[in-house]
Amino acid sequence: MQTAQKGEGGGTYRGLVLIQLLAFGSFASMNYYSVFLRGIGFSGEQLGLWGSLVSLIGMVTLPVWGLMADKMGSSKRLYLLAMAAFGCIYCLLPLLGGLYPANPLPLYGLLLLYATIVQPTHSLQDAWLIPVSAASNVPYPKVRAFGSLGFGLLSILYGFITKWGGTAIALYMAPLLVLPLALFCLCFKAGGAQRPKAARQSPAVLLKNRRLLLAFLMTIVLGCYGAFITPFYPFILEHAGVAADRFGWVSGYGALVQVGVLYAFNRWFKNAPLQMVLVAAGLFGVAENVLYALASNLPMMFCAATLWGVAMALNVSALPLYVYSLVPREHVSTAMSLNASVVMGLSIAGNFSGGLLLGALGIERYLFCVAGFRLALTLLFLLSALTPREREGTRMAL
Repeated sequence: MQTAQKGEGGGTYRGLVLIQLLAFGSFASMNYYSVFLRGIGFSGEQLGLWGSLVSLIGMVTLPVWGLMADKMGSSKRLYLLAMAAFGCIYCLLPLLGGLYPANPLPLYGLLLLYATIVQPTHSLQDAWLIPVSAASNVPYPKVRAFGSLGFGLLSILYGFITKWGGTAIALYMAPLLVLPLALFCLCFKAGGAQRPKAARQSPAVLLKNRRLLLAFLMTIVLGCYGAFITPFYPFILEHAGVAADRFGWVSGYGALVQVGVLYAFNRWFKNAPLQMVLVAAGLFGVAENVLYALASNLPMMFCAATLWGVAMALNVSALPLYVYSLVPREHVSTAMSLNASVVMGLSIAGNFSGGLLLGALGIERYLFCVAGFRLALTLLFLLSALTPREREGTRMAL
């Protein structure tokens, strides 16, 4: 690790840190996507319906983005294209949202474009940066902690400024961070040894990898948050008696918890089996959903955010590394995109059925159902991890 901090490797480390800070700082605006739509009059059913449509489009286009990146031999180029589009979309949301509901078509068109690029901003970033950090001997969880730090600090800041400026001000911040990110990425040159090129195999080899398919099971567990929780977070806050503009405080605090957990695991548990880390993440996620159901005030929401921070930190450090360890290097972007596409498939059902279930069951029983679903999937993955072939596993350090 020390050698990675000196000379050329040290420059790579600092560059990766800055990229994470700027990228996830811009992603903090995503906190206010559903809050903004709720504020201009979207109902729970509408949020669920649009969430399903976003997921459907993402499920179809994500593998295409991944295949294009692998064909080009550069995840970086498509990542920058996706980030530039992301910044433009968030800048236009307040403008076109002001036309709703009298003239909804421009907003609907923008939301469809958002569906095409929102997921590649995450999967292509991992596909680009994980190989760079591995080649430079920089532990990815340590670098990823700075992403959570940037997300957390900006989210907390948005929690204050949206009280007087409205949610639009958080949306306008996305392009202001994307611009310096794009300029820096264009100049960024990674250090470390280059991996020799291997003979190319068909992408179909990914679907024959049993451990990769089992990893997709934990991808679904991780996706439960985005599919069944995020679109309905305004209702969770209302259920707890907390104003919607406090979302930035709650999510920002949870992101800062991620920073501490990521550093702790990189320091003390970097050799832990990745499968067991993912099981622990799933169980923390179950507890998080239960606490959402029981929350009745802001302190309880902060407690739930603590569990969310732990679960997400374990997931975002272990899951990409686990997938990366299982696939041929020439198919990293495709695998990462397929991984995210699994979440999109769940989100189609989650967003659409979530709005209906929320109306039928009420928010409390709905959250208990989500917790039970996550628990069942986590236990299935645990059983697969205990088989002799899986027990050997991979470790946190690549």
